[in-house]
Amino acid sequence: MTVTGQTPNMGEAMNIDIATGRYFTESEYDHAAAVAVIGWDVQDQLFPNQDPIGRILKIDGYPVKIIGTLAKQGNVLGQNQDAVLYVPLSLFSKHIAPSTNIDIFVKPWGGLEAVNPMTDEVRTILRSLRKTKFNKDDPFGLVTAEMLQSLWKGISAGAFLLMILISGISLVVGAIVIANIMFVSVVERTKEIGVRRAMGARRRDIQRQFLLEAALLSSIGGVIGVLLGSLISLAVSQVFPAQVRFSFILTGIAVATFTGLVAGLIPASKAGRLPPVEALRYE
Repeated sequence: MTVTGQTPNMGEAMNIDIATGRYFTESEYDHAAAVAVIGWDVQDQLFPNQDPIGRILKIDGYPVKIIGTLAKQGNVLGQNQDAVLYVPLSLFSKHIAPSTNIDIFVKPWGGLEAVNPMTDEVRTILRSLRKTKFNKDDPFGLVTAEMLQSLWKGISAGAFLLMILISGISLVVGAIVIANIMFVSVVERTKEIGVRRAMGARRRDIQRQFLLEAALLSSIGGVIGVLLGSLISLAVSQVFPAQVRFSFILTGIAVATFTGLVAGLIPASKAGRLPPVEALRYE
């Protein structure tokens, strides 16, 4: 599990959802009280079918009393939010894991519009506390929702371009395979083509037949691909934000069908140009 030291106001700032019990108070924080709030997975593994409130657990040998449990949160960006344990930061620094590193969570008044002014104000305060000269870099890091969103957009764009490249290669390979299948089909059905031509079928009728077969092959492959892609997207959505749009489904099937038509042009043209007499005597 992840053990985190927090201040009392983090419960309100992060809208922590308490299932049972309570969050630790300012007085408990000031006195470094040995209390803890545990996540859903911690409760499930250590106290199955029991009420954990009031029970004692040890963190690296140090006993703490459970005063609250968190509601089930699930995973966010691949990180389990239920395998957590919160204690007062004063207790954490004094008895559990003394460290000079600290994260400061700041919630701006005024919503999103106040993020940029708040970021500048926090930067000014921290630089002043650290006595950082104006020409020196920040001796700390700032992470805002905008930065995370920009990072996620960059990752998504890179993944999208990679998928386009992989899809392009797959389309080329698929087109070659369909073209080969249609060439083999033309050879195997040469006599059938001769019979149809002898019975009055025009060249364009033969071409349309083979083009239709190539389009059906690629369309079926496109539908199967869309179904598999949708299942993968649903699985990924359990960890990362993902969605399947109906317009993307139609586009995928349309591109697959078009690829089949392009791949079938040459085989269909070859089938249409077969002389009826030679096609009839073909064995």
